[in-house]
Amino acid sequence: MLMGAACGALIGLMILSVTVRPSALARANGDGAQSPFATSPRAYVPITLNNFMSDALISGELGMNPGRYEQMKRDAAMGVYDRPCSPSEHDPNTWHTLVDPVKKCHYNHHHGDDPSLVDDIFGPVGAWFGQPGRSIAYPWQTFPISDTETNPNVDKPANVKWENEAKHEGFIWIVRRNQMCDGGRNCVTDFRLQAHFMSSHDAPVRFHSFSAELRVCADAVRKAGCGLIRTGGWMNYDKLFIPPASEDCWVAFNAAYDGNRPDLLQHVVEQANWRQLFPASGLPGGDEPPFDEFRCHKVITPEQVRANPRGMPNAAEWWGHIPDIRFRILVWNPHANVGRNGLSTTPHCSPTDATCRWTFSRFTAEFDYVVPVHDSLDTNGDGIADARGFENRVHTGAPPQNCTRATEKCVPYEYVGMRVGTYNHDLAPNQTPLDYDITPAGRPSWIQWFHPGNQIAHLDGQP
Repeated sequence: MLMGAACGALIGLMILSVTVRPSALARANGDGAQSPFATSPRAYVPITLNNFMSDALISGELGMNPGRYEQMKRDAAMGVYDRPCSPSEHDPNTWHTLVDPVKKCHYNHHHGDDPSLVDDIFGPVGAWFGQPGRSIAYPWQTFPISDTETNPNVDKPANVKWENEAKHEGFIWIVRRNQMCDGGRNCVTDFRLQAHFMSSHDAPVRFHSFSAELRVCADAVRKAGCGLIRTGGWMNYDKLFIPPASEDCWVAFNAAYDGNRPDLLQHVVEQANWRQLFPASGLPGGDEPPFDEFRCHKVITPEQVRANPRGMPNAAEWWGHIPDIRFRILVWNPHANVGRNGLSTTPHCSPTDATCRWTFSRFTAEFDYVVPVHDSLDTNGDGIADARGFENRVHTGAPPQNCTRATEKCVPYEYVGMRVGTYNHDLAPNQTPLDYDITPAGRPSWIQWFHPGNQIAHLDGQP
C-alpha cells in the first residue's frame, strides 16, 4: 500500500490519481462521483497512464488495466485504428476489444472486459474446461431448441448453428478483482464471467450460455479462507419484462406479481418458451413465485436517448438463476428497445449519428444475492468442499451420461478449497464500468454489428 510519504514522493509523477475509501465511508460522505477509476475499499493508488498499474491493485468496476484502456482511447483519438479490420483478421474464438493494437484496425463489435486480468488467480482462460487459450465460447454453447423441449440433454440438430456461429457478437466478458460485500465476510472477491448477452437482439431467448470462475473468501479484507468455484451451463433468464424507463426492474417485476402493482403485469411478455426445459417461475401449478429471474428491457424514449447519449444506469437488466449459481447483468446502453413481440426495435443510434453511443458498450455483473456451497459437496465432513464433476446444461433434471471431459452436453464444475456456506457480492458503490465504445469523438460509432449488413458473424434470426 502506498501511503503518507510514499504518496508525496510520487505525486509529481501522477497524471491521474484515485482516492479510495471504504464504501460505508463513501456513503456517509455522500460521495456520488461516477468516475470509472474509483475503486472499492482499498488503499490510495496512484495511476500513471504512461505505465500500467499492477493488475493485483485493480478493483472496483475496472475490468481492464486502466493504463491499457486509456492508451487505446488515446491511440484511437490519434487515428491509429481508423482502418476497419477485415473478416480475415478476425478470430471468432479469441477475445478482442473494439480495436486491435497489433493489426492497427477496429472491429464492429467487442467482447467486454479483459479475461487475462485475473490469470494469476484462475490460470489461463479456457484451461478449466480443457481448451487453454480459447477466450470466446466453450463446448456447451446453446443452439435453437423447440419451445416445448423438456430434455436438457437434447441433441443439436445438424441444420442449426451454434451460438458462436449465429450470434458471435453476443459473447461478453465481465471481469473483476478485489471485490467486497457487506461486512467483508463470505464474499465473492474476484471473478471472470463470460456470458452470452446480445443486448436487445436476444431478448426473446430464455436460456443463454455462460462460464464462470469465482474466488470467494471467508475474510475478504485479508483474503483468508479462500476457495475457487468454476461452473457453466445454460442460464435461465425466465420471463421477458419491458416496463417504462421510470420503473426499477426488480421492484416493478415483483410488484406486478405480488398484487401491489397489477398494472405492471401488462409489461410481462407472454412467451411460448415459458415451459421450455423446465417451467418458468410463477406459472400455475409451479413451486415458486416470480422473484429474481427475468430479462428486463426498459422502454427508452427518443428524448431520453438524446438527453443521455452514452446511456442510462440499469437501462436493461438480466437476472439469471440455476440451482447452484445466480447473477444479474446490468447494461447502461442497450442498442434498442424490445417490442411486445420480443424482438428488438429500430436501434437508438442511426449508423451515421456522431454523438449517440447506445451501442451496448458498458455493463457489469453482480453475483446476487448468494452463491451457495452446499454441505453435500463436503464429502469428508471437514467443512471444506473439494468436488469435481459434470452437470447437464441447466443443472436441473436428468444428469448427462458417460462424461469424462467438457462437451456440448457435459458441463464441468469444480469446487476447490471451498468452505461450506453462502457467499455474497456487492457492486462497488458510486461507480460505473468502463465504456468500451472508444470511437473517436465526433464520428459515428464503430460499433455497428446490430445494423443490417454490418455483421461479421451472420445474425440470421436464429435464437
